[in-house]
Amino acid sequence: MARLVTNSLQLCVSQLKISSKILDSRKSPCIQCIRCYRPRKPFWLPMAKSKMFRIPKKPCIPTEERIELERLYNVWRTNVKSIQHYYKEQLMAQTTGPEVIEERRQRAIEHQLNCV
Repeated sequence: MARLVTNSLQLCVSQLKISSKILDSRKSPCIQCIRCYRPRKPFWLPMAKSKMFRIPKKPCIPTEERIELERLYNVWRTNVKSIQHYYKEQLMAQTTGPEVIEERRQRAIEHQLNCV
């Protein structure tokens, strides 16, 4: 195994024309050998003609299952909206209550007095 590693390292060194002193030093560059290269189609080439007009088949869901899925989705959506509404109400109570506004006004006055 070690011999294979050294052989592949020597192969990389010979291909890249790097001296062995660089590889032995502590400041060696990070070198990796490419074992296999799988060429892919470049992104600027258009889609293949055989794939251009391919229409995927729609999944055939039974009517009973579709109705049940819609019901579950509606229940989930209702729950999420109610939670959002609850948090919105809590936030409004924390930010626009009369005691909160009075506290902010007092802090602003104290800050002004400290600055002057």
